[in-house]
Formats: sequence, C-alpha cells, structure tokens
Amino acid sequence: IVEISRKAGKQVIVRSNLTIYFEKGFTDIPEYCAGHQLRVVASLPCYLADNVDKMRGEGVYDRSIAALQWLNRLGYAQEPNLIVDLVYNPQIPKSENFSLTPDQVSLTRDYKKFLQEHFNISFNNLFTITNLPVGRTRFHLEHRQLYQPYLQFLEDHFNGDTVEHLMCRNQLSIDYLGNIYDCDFNQMEDLAACTGQDQKLTLSDLLQADSLDLIAEVQTASYCYGCTAGSGSSCGGALISS
Repeated sequence: IVEISRKAGKQVIVRSNLTIYFEKGFTDIPEYCAGHQLRVVASLPCYLADNVDKMRGEGVYDRSIAALQWLNRLGYAQEPNLIVDLVYNPQIPKSENFSLTPDQVSLTRDYKKFLQEHFNISFNNLFTITNLPVGRTRFHLEHRQLYQPYLQFLEDHFNGDTVEHLMCRNQLSIDYLGNIYDCDFNQMEDLAACTGQDQKLTLSDLLQADSLDLIAEVQTASYCYGCTAGSGSSCGGALISS
C-alpha cells in the first residue's frame, strides 16, 4: 500500500509510538520510512522523562529519545522530504481537576528547546490532541466515575470557532473491510457513515457512485465535544490559535 501510494505521488503518514523500532522484527522500520519519504507522526506525550514513563511505562521515554535520534541520523527534520512530527496528549484525568491541552505554539517552543538542548533532537511540528473519552480512555474514566463529569467539562468548553476546521468535514476513515467512517474516533466506536436512509456505506459504494454525496451527514456523538473544546483537536493538532 505504501509503495503504490508513493508511486502515485501521494503523501503517506505513518503513526508511530517510536519504541517499536527496538522490537524484534521491526528494526527496519526507520530505514524503510526514510527510503520511501514517509511522514512520521510520533507519540511523545511530554518532553520530560518522569511524565512519559508514568503515562506509558518504565523506559518508554529513553527508547523514544533513542528512536528520534535514529530518525534524525537518517535525515528526518533535516531534509525537506523527511518530516517527523510529535504528538502531545494530556495525562488521562484521575480526578475532576480536568484541563484542556496547552497552547500549541508555546508548547512547541518548549519541546524544541528542551529536546535540542538535552539530546540534540530536531522535529518539525508538535500536535496537541485532546483525550477523547473513547476506548481505553473511556474505560479509565468510567472506572473512576469520571466519564460523565469529563463529558460535561468538554461540553462546557465548546468553542464554535473550531467547527469549520473539524477533520470530519474534510477527511474520511476507512477500515480494512472498506467500511466508511467520518473520523477514526467514530471508527473506534463503530459509528459508520450512512446514506439518508441510514444505510451503512462502504468504499465500494463510493467508488461505484463516483461521489461522496452518498454520505448524508457527519455522524456525531457526545465525545465530539473533545474535538471542539478550547482550541480544538484533530489528527493535525489544534484547530485554531489560543
């Protein structure tokens, strides 16, 4: 899929947790990404070791730093066609002391300054992404009776200026069976894109019609407030400036 897409002149984005580069059977990934000029979007939820290891597990920070240095040696963040972006996520709430993502511009400066000074690491962009209450995050919140309070917090911080820029308005998510979703969060929750007659749509349907107009409207749920709270949130980070 990667090689066919690249031959067609398309940009290919690979989401990575970085630590997989050191697992048996996956050590060729960095060179493969560089060889095909793949854009790497990598999770590094904080630039401080203690916070990352508390969130992701012992040793994750050190392996992530080593992986970023590896990518830099291959030319990432050095050459214009080799882009590596980082993703910031807040810690999953453990109490009702909820918070939104910090200002993306100022946090980017902090990340770049710290990683360059301490590890000589460069990267291109930082994306701040809100924790949406789906999947494991929802399970965590429900376990602590925080699910409904967190939903209310997101709703209370709704920002109408974000709506025009929501990723569900210009992107689709497609699973390996060809089912269509308005975003990857809807895919996680099995909330499929539908026709006006509530018929679930597949890639075959869209290709046969040669049109996206089969999709009647964007499917929404209560967790959508996560993408519209504060500065907004998407696969590409904040939607508007703070």
